[in-house]
Amino acid sequence: MIDQNLDPFPFERLDKGKKLIELIQKALQSIESEKLIEAGMHIKELEMEGLKIEL
Repeated sequence: MIDQNLDPFPFERLDKGKKLIELIQKALQSIESEKLIEAGMHIKELEMEGLKIEL
């Protein structure tokens, strides 16, 4: 089983997913409360983490 899956414990990927979800939620809250500069900062963080955002 380990031969088939080189990384059987993807904790790093799970942590990154949790971080992305947290940043997305923060960006949405900022947009809803019309704090657009703050929302832009969160979106920039998402892009730096590797998430592609197309408008």
